[in-house]
Amino acid sequence: MHLLPSRLYCRLRSFTESAFRLAGFTAVSGKQVYLFCSHGTGGLASSVEIITEALPDANISDNVFDCYEEDAAGSREEIESWLAELGY
Repeated sequence: MHLLPSRLYCRLRSFTESAFRLAGFTAVSGKQVYLFCSHGTGGLASSVEIITEALPDANISDNVFDCYEEDAAGSREEIESWLAELGY
């Protein structure tokens, strides 16, 4: 069961695959993906699950960075800390 309309789900998958190809990846399969998200009052909602479903062959990290959109501009330290946790 998709939480998104079929057309939107297909576009997400197609767009994501295309973005990875443009970035030089031949496929998402087996790639490690770290999600970096800003959001409104609904939080992440089902975003992680939807992206995971759209990219079943990618390795989606459980370590997701998210922040409220109003706090995004002042999140530098939190982002740097998150990247350090990931080894970057």
